Amino acid sequence: WLQANGARCIAGRRAQALARQDDGWQVDGEDFDAVVLACSPIESARLAAAADPAWAACAAGLRYEPIVTAWLRDDRQQTSEPMVALPAGPQAPAQFAFDLGALHSDQASRGLWAFVASSAAPWLGDGLAPCGQALLTQARQAFPGAFAGPDAEVLVHVAAERRATFACTPGLARPAGLIAPGLWAAGDAIAGPYPATLEGAVRSGMAAAEALCRPV
Repeated sequence: WLQANGARCIAGRRAQALARQDDGWQVDGEDFDAVVLACSPIESARLAAAADPAWAACAAGLRYEPIVTAWLRDDRQQTSEPMVALPAGPQAPAQFAFDLGALHSDQASRGLWAFVASSAAPWLGDGLAPCGQALLTQARQAFPGAFAGPDAEVLVHVAAERRATFACTPGLARPAGLIAPGLWAAGDAIAGPYPATLEGAVRSGMAAAEALCRPV
């Protein structure tokens, strides 16, 4: 869509430097009227450090929570619902299970489940493999008789996104969308009414675009 509307898209290149100019901003030596940093708070803080050190310190000071996902296979186990809320408990790392066979019609998804554990830091203390084993144990308890094959065949894959969301702690100071004239940031960590959600990221991006489109 961007290219079809005249934008020049450059993929796979990390921005190295951001500098203020008299009539705009310069990114890696190239001049722009305005800039929106639609990236992680860590990257935004790195690029904006010279433009506003206080803003950069706020963005860089955020703490993060990991999310762990375990993909489990049981060709016999299916539900009519693509997402199942799981009972909470001290031995229950995952909050939700997704029946990928109910979400997708391809053969590879049939019988494949994704068990997702948010705020998974305590479960990662002993490493990713024990966390995956805990998710497998929880799956067997939540669905008696299912996922009953050998562990190595049932537990297909485990992955951790260690900076999946920022920690939404009481009284948290989050960076503002406006960094400096003509320089904005967008993302779920930007101050707003939502915690770390896609909705929050979209709202911040729309706010930045609308502000930059208003006549000066």
